Amino acid sequence: MTAGLRVLVVDDSAFMRASLRHIVGGTPGFTVVGEAKDGAAAVEAIRKLRPDVVTLDIDMPALDGIGVLRQIRPRPGTAPVFVMVSAFTTEGAAMTLLALEAGAIDFVPKASEHFKVDLAQVGELLRDKLAAAAMAVGVRPPAPRAESAARPLPAGAPSLSPAPSLSPAQAPAPKA
Repeated sequence: MTAGLRVLVVDDSAFMRASLRHIVGGTPGFTVVGEAKDGAAAVEAIRKLRPDVVTLDIDMPALDGIGVLRQIRPRPGTAPVFVMVSAFTTEGAAMTLLALEAGAIDFVPKASEHFKVDLAQVGELLRDKLAAAAMAVGVRPPAPRAESAARPLPAGAPSLSPAPSLSPAQAPAPKA
């Protein structure tokens, strides 16, 4: 039996590392094999641990996430694949484009003063990106377990569930 895809979590924030470890550890088919708190430690951990997937922050001491990508030089279809998790990675942002050009396969934005997102949303986005990362290294991601799909959100977090379906009797009448 396999332990799943091996994930290295890289972020200079101890809170974010713990949060990402919790999210990844609760995602079927993925196992956290290590953590790094800066880019230099990330390069060393990647070479030592040989993870399949790396969640990578951009703004870190010693060596930033772009520098990590440039040192490791990821190649399409081979491990490790990199998913950027950073306040600097939003759609169309210059840092996002640099990360994608340097070999990252996707990004998950963290909350910032310009982009509001809570940890539940980061978790949902990251789970989707982990599934894409699995496909990028040729592994079909497992179907979510029922208990992980119905995981309760933290108090005060907005619901990410789809709206309930309405029966024909409950549906509003079409406008004429």
